Amino acid sequence: MSNSTLLSLTDRAGTDLGGQTSFSKIMKVAGFDFETVKVPAFFKRDGKTHKGAGFQVVRTDTDVPLGHVGNDYKTLQNEDVFGAVHRVGKDHGAEASQAGFIDDGATCWLTYKLPDSIKLKKRAKDVTDIYLLGLNNHSGLFNAMLSSFGTRVFCNNQLPLITSKSGKAFCYKIRHTTSGADRLKLAEQAFKRAVKDAKEYGRLANHLDDQNFSQKQMEGFAAALFPATPNKKGDTPTRTQNMRDEIVELFSTGFGNIGKTKWDALNAVTEYVDHHRATRVVENSGRSKAQNQFQSGLLPNGSGSKIKERAIQLLMA
Repeated sequence: MSNSTLLSLTDRAGTDLGGQTSFSKIMKVAGFDFETVKVPAFFKRDGKTHKGAGFQVVRTDTDVPLGHVGNDYKTLQNEDVFGAVHRVGKDHGAEASQAGFIDDGATCWLTYKLPDSIKLKKRAKDVTDIYLLGLNNHSGLFNAMLSSFGTRVFCNNQLPLITSKSGKAFCYKIRHTTSGADRLKLAEQAFKRAVKDAKEYGRLANHLDDQNFSQKQMEGFAAALFPATPNKKGDTPTRTQNMRDEIVELFSTGFGNIGKTKWDALNAVTEYVDHHRATRVVENSGRSKAQNQFQSGLLPNGSGSKIKERAIQLLMA
């Protein structure tokens, strides 16, 4: 049984696409039906317009600047990036699920839900739904991306799809360069093949659930996940100790957790990051708390995502 009080990161930050099948309608509902261009950067001073260094990426429909980029940057349009995700999703019987954007469209994301869920062998009610994720970024800060993640139904925790015992998730990044369009085509084909291996996530989830994990081991794991230099009195800083204590508590009290295996340990971390960790909202940034939580907890450069990645590496070691 799921916990309806804990919304997933994508539910909080996105728009429900309701299984829409028309790509043009998906783009319109999501607000992705715009193009971008790279133009010389200008600035105003003393009432005059001056040419600045580098270039700006600008929306053609609103003239809103989305980012400052260099000479080698080449735009990748939403239609191309999300068209790749749509085609892969369609090939695998996936349904359009959610979409959203941050900073006036500087970052856009789209998800598709695959038809088959993953269940643990020892916990039949512990179900994880699998999603495809497409990301396009127009700010110049990071690459376009084709990836995937799992959403645990019990608690709506979200985690990158693990596909190897190294703890790494499959993720195809496409740089905004002259070769970007060709790389996107190659990434789409590789992504299509990788989705077939989504069942590997189920094997690895069961692998974690097969390994007993004691309360003492959980405390050691928490200390390794959140390392700290003791203060002058030899004590762990209060903030760090509070984070450790919270994931140790969630090991046995988190939704769907029983406090007995590495699977419980991993989900203690994901529940903490997605639902309990404080996320700062910068005043006048134009971002909502939900958008900040999404960027932190699910995007590859987010601080929450890095905590999840570190947790996986520690537990898979």
